[in-house]
Order: sequence, then structure tokens, then C-alpha cells
Amino acid sequence: MTKSYLQRWKIMRLGNRSAFLKHNLIMFGATSLSSVLSFLYQVYLVRNLYPYEFGLFNSLLAIISIISIPLGALQALSAHLVSSFVALGQIFKIKYYILKIIKMVFWISLFFLTVFFALSSKINIFLKADSLLLIFILGITLVFYFFLPITQGGLQGLQKFSFLGLNVTVHSFSRLIIGIILFNLGLRLEGALSAFGISTLLAIILSYIGLENSCTSVRNESLRDCYSEGIELFNPLKYFLPTAIGLLCFMVLTNVDMILVKHFFKPQEA
Repeated sequence: MTKSYLQRWKIMRLGNRSAFLKHNLIMFGATSLSSVLSFLYQVYLVRNLYPYEFGLFNSLLAIISIISIPLGALQALSAHLVSSFVALGQIFKIKYYILKIIKMVFWISLFFLTVFFALSSKINIFLKADSLLLIFILGITLVFYFFLPITQGGLQGLQKFSFLGLNVTVHSFSRLIIGIILFNLGLRLEGALSAFGISTLLAIILSYIGLENSCTSVRNESLRDCYSEGIELFNPLKYFLPTAIGLLCFMVLTNVDMILVKHFFKPQEA
């Protein structure tokens, strides 16, 4: 019996190691391809935008990085909750809690967008953008980045790495294609920036569909059970907040120079 147990343990260990290697290779390939596609988009814009347009575009990208990278901590929060329910065999609760996080983030993003639009004129003047439309597009794009980590984190928690890798690749590929199309339609900088928002929305929809298909349907009694149990989001949130604040501080330090250069220098120099 001991020998049989050891054999089963070795087989299980080899299987786990194989799955771990497979998942890592999938995500490594997906993120590498995503980086290449992002680089190609940058090259395309370098060759087609005027110098002063590219300077403004980089300052807008710096703002996107400052906001979106800290929000990536939401992916860890979502993955933690989903993987916990998977471990407990309570997959039917995943949809309820993902929607609960989305609802919470919706109100936060709505407040953020309201404040952003209220300050849009000052942001426009500070960046010397001379286009409120660009600032509005930037605000809407940033709101989409609030939601993408939630659905992608759900896929991560379910260990649907093939679908997650596909989602990451589609995000970058659609941005490249949409950006080129909009640019050639004459939208130029507005089109180049809009591609970020549209591709992020597509990635959210695609990842949510994958998450929906991976979960069993949620019955009304299941929803009541979830609510009555009163599982709080506080414990995961107390880890999310310091991580997000730390990432925010780091991203400000590494990207604020792009924004300040755009403000203090002449457009061509910037």
C-alpha cells in the first residue's frame, strides 16, 4: 500500500509540474507576443505622427500607465477570491462575487470619471493639448482599465491560462489594428488614443465571456446563500490597497517626467 501511495504521489507531482510548466509557457508566449504587438504600434505611430503629436501621445500614455498599473492589483484580488471558491468546490459563487466587485468598481470609476471631467480643462491646459476631446477620450479609456483586471483575474483564479493568454494577445492585436484603421480614417491622435479604450473594452467582453462559460449557472438560492454567509471583501482589500498605493507611487516616479516635459517644454522639444 505504501508503494502504491508513493507511485500515485509521484504521478500527481509530475502532473502538477507539467501543468505548471505549461501554464508558464502559455503566459510567457502571450505576454511576449503582446509586447511585440505594442512595440509595432509604437513604431507605426513614430513613423506617422508629427513630432509634437508624438510628444503629446507619450504624455497621455504616461497618465494611462500611472492609473492602470496600480489597478492591476485588482487582478490579484479577483484571482484570490475565485481560486478560493474553486478550492472549496463552490464555483457557483464565483459569478456573484465577480459581479459584486464589478459593482463596487463601477461606482468608484464613475466618481473618478466625474472628477476627471471636472478637471479636464485644467488637464488640457497643463498638457498644452489644445483638444478637450483628447482629454475626454483619455478619461473614458482609463475607466475601462478599472474593469479589465477583474475579469482577467477571474480567468487566472480558474486557471484558464489558455483563454487568459488569448485575451492578453487579442488586447494588443486589436489595439494595433484598430489604431491603424482609425489613424488612416483621418482621426490621427484621437484615433491612436481611442484604440486603447476600444481594445480594452473588447478584452473585457472577451474575458467576461470566458469567465461566464467557465462557471455554472447561479441559482437564486445560491445567491441567497452567498448573501447570508456574509463573506466580506475586507480581508483581500487590505492587501490590495497597500499594493495599489505602492505601485501608484512607483509609476508616478517613473512616468511623471513625461508629463512634466510636455508641460514645461515647447511642443517640438517635448
